[in-house]
Amino acid sequence: MIVVKVGGSAGIDYDAVCADIAARWKNGERLILVHGGSGETNRVAEALGHPPKFVTSPSGYTSRFTDRQTLEIFEMVYCGKMNKGIVERLQRLGVNAVGLSGLDGRIFEGKHKDSVRAVENGKVKVLRGDHTGTVERVNTHLIDLLLEDYGDEWLSKCMFHYRWSYAADIKKASAYLPYRRAMQITREEGEQGERDFASRQISRIGVVGSNPVTAPIIEGSWRRFLEIFEAHIQNQPYLLGQRPGAGDFAAFGQMTMLVITDPTPSQVAMEVSPRAYAWTERLEDVSGLDVSEADWIDLSDPPATLRDLLGEVGRVYVPYMIGNAKAIARGAKQVECEVDGQPWVQESFVYQAKCLGWLRKAYSELDETARGRVDRLLLGTGCEPLFAPL
Repeated sequence: MIVVKVGGSAGIDYDAVCADIAARWKNGERLILVHGGSGETNRVAEALGHPPKFVTSPSGYTSRFTDRQTLEIFEMVYCGKMNKGIVERLQRLGVNAVGLSGLDGRIFEGKHKDSVRAVENGKVKVLRGDHTGTVERVNTHLIDLLLEDYGDEWLSKCMFHYRWSYAADIKKASAYLPYRRAMQITREEGEQGERDFASRQISRIGVVGSNPVTAPIIEGSWRRFLEIFEAHIQNQPYLLGQRPGAGDFAAFGQMTMLVITDPTPSQVAMEVSPRAYAWTERLEDVSGLDVSEADWIDLSDPPATLRDLLGEVGRVYVPYMIGNAKAIARGAKQVECEVDGQPWVQESFVYQAKCLGWLRKAYSELDETARGRVDRLLLGTGCEPLFAPL
């Protein structure tokens, strides 16, 4: 994920900026453009008869005094002319851009100051009516649920795909799984169970969406997950801090097979992240771990690797979930959507539509402050459509 910051002073060539962004986007890069608009705001404010007012604090810092009318001019220029002008340029260049402001979906939320202190004519004065402020923290609960769902419903696709697509993995899994179901069967019964088990599971591989077209998408997502996981777990021992959450245990359930048991994905894991092997073994028993609410990560200032992980969720899992939900809603037996820029076709899955419904319900139950914090964290990750109208 690349964040591009463009200032707002006069003379910036937005056509050139948008052309560069479009070229990067077409090369597969994911970008967020943060833009300014101070030059145009000043011009419009003058034209409307409400010129900008700048004040200097006692410490010597100069800033714009933002009264209510100035705030409305900001909204007019930043959210309207500047933002939609950039979206229009990008759309003409083939980029399906979306323009948002901090107001939309309570992306940014905070408290404005009651007053500011300013020096005027050598005297310190208290000026009231300023609308500047600071952003506050983010809630972890919904993010944990989202990561849990990704582990349960997407990493399971990776597991099932590898286990029943490659000969060595088929041989190993089908040989021992019959004994997991009935430990006291004879060896002959076990060998018959091996053949039956393999035949049945291979015939069901399409249920998770695995086929020759989607195989590269699934395998690419497994490798990217490991790369992100390798970097992220260097920040803290678990996905959301110093204690495991539902997302950790969901990932662990699939990683016991992907990282430890099955030959093909475990070879990828050892190449990309030996740390993932150690983490999966350790999570087998955390019964003695002392935890507290203070162990959760501060989502108002998350590590970049958490946004990378959410970006991977948004890249592959979210478009599938939205496509599946739409298929179920119209009674279709097949999901036909696009995942990671490639066509994805599989049987529609009622349970996964229910999963999306549960996520949406949890989101709707957040209070306005918590919802705003979640929206800010998810902005630009590709996860936003989970909570938007279908």
